[in-house]
Amino acid sequence: MITIKLSDTFEQEIITFLVNESYRLYMKLKKAKLEEVTKNQQNSLKMQLKNMYMNDINHFKIYTVFDDNLMIGCATLSSDGYLRDLYVTEEYQNKGIGSLLIQRIIEDVKEQSEITLNTYYELLEFYKKNGFSVLKEFDTSIMMKR
Repeated sequence: MITIKLSDTFEQEIITFLVNESYRLYMKLKKAKLEEVTKNQQNSLKMQLKNMYMNDINHFKIYTVFDDNLMIGCATLSSDGYLRDLYVTEEYQNKGIGSLLIQRIIEDVKEQSEITLNTYYELLEFYKKNGFSVLKEFDTSIMMKR
C-alpha cells in the first residue's frame, strides 16, 4: 500500500535516502560510470550532500512515500515554495509516484502563489506534465514554476 507522510525533520533514514538518490541521479545524468569514480570521490560527494541536508534540517517540509514499510520516494519543499528535491527509486519510476508526490504538495500549499524548482533538461517533460512551466533556461538546468 502506497502512503505519503509529511514531516518537518530530517530523520537519518530520510537523509540516507536523499543522499543516495541525489548521488544516483547525478551519476546517471552525468553518464558517469561508477567504476571510473574512486571510492574517495564517491564518499566526498555523498558527505557534501549529507552536510547540505543537515544544514537545512529546519527549513523544509519533507514528504516521504512508502510502499508498506519501504521508502520509495521523497520530496523537500522550503517555506517559500521552492521544491528542492523530488526522488523516486528506480524500481518505482514511471508508475505515477512522482506525480502523486507533486499533487500532494500542491494540495498542501494551495494558499501559496506558486511552487518553483530548478531541474535538469532530462526531467523537463515530467514537470511539464505536472503543470510546471519554464521560467528561465540555463546551460545545464531549467527554472520552472507552477
